[in-house]
Amino acid sequence: VASPSERASLTLATAPLLTLRSILDRLDTYPFGCTEQKISMAMPYVVLYDKAYVRNRVLVNARRPVEEQLRLGETRMADAVAAVRASLHYDGVSMWPDGNATLFMTAYAADFLLCLREHGLQCPTDLLENLLGILEREVMNTPLSVADGRNKIYATWVLQRDGRIMTSTLNSLEDWFSKNVNRWESDVLATLLADSYASLRMNRRARERLPESVQATGDPLFSAGMARALHALIMQKAFAAEKRSRVLVDALEEAALSPSATTVDLAMSARALAEIVANGNEKQMQAVVQCEEYFPGFAGTSESLTSQDGLLQFSAPGCRRFGIRAAEPLQDVSALLTGQGFEKTVSRTARSKNMEVEKSLVDDQGAAVKTVGLGDVVTAKICARSHGQAIDDAVIVDLVPGGLEPVLDRAVRPQEDGLTRFETREDRGIFFVQLLPDTERCFSYKLRAATKGRFVVPGAEV
Repeated sequence: VASPSERASLTLATAPLLTLRSILDRLDTYPFGCTEQKISMAMPYVVLYDKAYVRNRVLVNARRPVEEQLRLGETRMADAVAAVRASLHYDGVSMWPDGNATLFMTAYAADFLLCLREHGLQCPTDLLENLLGILEREVMNTPLSVADGRNKIYATWVLQRDGRIMTSTLNSLEDWFSKNVNRWESDVLATLLADSYASLRMNRRARERLPESVQATGDPLFSAGMARALHALIMQKAFAAEKRSRVLVDALEEAALSPSATTVDLAMSARALAEIVANGNEKQMQAVVQCEEYFPGFAGTSESLTSQDGLLQFSAPGCRRFGIRAAEPLQDVSALLTGQGFEKTVSRTARSKNMEVEKSLVDDQGAAVKTVGLGDVVTAKICARSHGQAIDDAVIVDLVPGGLEPVLDRAVRPQEDGLTRFETREDRGIFFVQLLPDTERCFSYKLRAATKGRFVVPGAEV
């Protein structure tokens, strides 16, 4: 059952294929512009590049043609490379150009660049060589903590793919893990170590080290989702014949579709799922889909579609209830219901985790406005309130109403209490905020009326 939408479609396919599509859609909505997230937004397009069969099925999207999706992927990859260059320092890559370099970000950036090369895409050799040189120096140092140890073995795994690591380095890291990390044999440390041994043709040792599953890391960047994805990727790549299973796919989908999944989780899960789908045997699906009921104001026909090649996408704007009929039970098949737009009765107030956000459009005197003349400028005012506790790191996304466009003001933005960063896009304003307990802070930006018509003002989202 769907909500009212100008564009509604239902897609049936094997679960990994739909999860990949969901990951792409979810990454497209992230507002951040840091180096890590630009890499994460590009990664799925990189791993799909040389898998035409999988790529064309994943990129089937009711909102834009496949060719447009491919151009978007090229833009994502170019943006990611530019972000790495802009955030490169003498000691590595930072999250933001003016931030401090970290080993994780440097390894993640080098991993991305190696993926470009491994999947037949243009890779900036000078940039990759610089990053690999930094990683070589870093992995020679003894880990300072478990988290640092994970980052070092991740960096070592990246270096190993370029043929830069000797057995002695792996032996030293394994010795440190065994002495300093409890249950390291079930940590992603062991998975990365096993694959590095396999690259050196030490297959027996690799099999002894590879765990059946990995435990949570407790690390905000090298998270549990990333650990699961790397584990699945390595099991699929190096031990596909004996290790690939439905349990592996379920673990990946759980990590990728979790509300708490980070952009790194999403990117690495997409990477592993692409390999699993490319190397698996897709089942043919016999099913029929049609719209059984439309919302008031929408009309359609009783037309139905039958699946072809295991993938079915049925578009029915305004459909309230879709029907699926199959002669036999559908196994390992999932349904993805998508819509574009927002409900016309949207609330002006949004709540999320002890935080409330309210939006209004006001004039220069602070009075609410409902009509705007063509060319006039109004202010979008976003007020955020915290309830009971401090909000350390929240993002407020404000969709620009139809007919309006952000005013691009290159002047220095006045300092606003609680605002750590502000970005504008073509269709939204993005506020990065911090709030003290039980306080209210208001933020604003300018909009200009550019198109005549009647439009709905969407609420802000937290």
